[in-house]
Amino acid sequence: MSQNVVQQRESIMQWIDHVRSPRFSDLQYAAAINAAIRKIVDDRYDNLREKKGYSFESIQRVRAELYTLVKTSSSIIATGAYLPIASFPTDQDYLLDIKVTIDDDEFNATPLTHDKKNIIEEDPFETPQLTYPNNVYYIEASTGLEILWGEVGTLMSGVFDYLAKPNTVFFGILHVVASGNFAVDTVVIANDVTVYPVGTTHQIGEVFTCTAATNITSGSVYHGYTNHNLPDKLEVEIAQLSASLLLMPPENFMKSKELEKNSERT
Repeated sequence: MSQNVVQQRESIMQWIDHVRSPRFSDLQYAAAINAAIRKIVDDRYDNLREKKGYSFESIQRVRAELYTLVKTSSSIIATGAYLPIASFPTDQDYLLDIKVTIDDDEFNATPLTHDKKNIIEEDPFETPQLTYPNNVYYIEASTGLEILWGEVGTLMSGVFDYLAKPNTVFFGILHVVASGNFAVDTVVIANDVTVYPVGTTHQIGEVFTCTAATNITSGSVYHGYTNHNLPDKLEVEIAQLSASLLLMPPENFMKSKELEKNSERT
């Protein structure tokens, strides 16, 4: 199971070596975690990491690291030669693959760049056509996805697999003894050693549900939080990269670079 947001903060603090480092606010931790997650997702999808030769569809490790973000859209009704962007999933981040229905047949569509749009018409092996070798293409446009398939047939609809936007990590609302009673069934994370109800102690990062409308006896908790939704095998890399981002001030530059290199080896 993946770490919750408080457990992640504790992991980052270990990499920072917080005994020697300045204290960061939870807002700073959340910002660093979200920036680290964005960098990791972009890196995996776009193959941006230097001297690395993997891509989403070619390496099992990468697929395993992003599988929690992979979703399939509902069927999108075409408008002329376009799949309208207004019908796309609101959580879409990156396209993975597209299948379109032309008349009664389904075809896989291949991405096409704008600079090749007019050139492929001159190549008999690449020109858009529904007969063998079934050259159907798509080009991303501001209004949606333009589909090219030749002159025969009517574009009916399309469906695609995509990477969803990762959760935005949020610590939520800090609740202390002076905050008053909880609502029943409120789910919280212990921010430090916390007693609730009387006689029951919860350790840092422990998630528990408030079973009665009473208050904590000591300690503090977060509620209304949002955890990340990446697989747990990325926990170390997220923590190392988050720590490197928090340590970016000049006096911590060398330790920051060391942690970033470590995250790239993970």
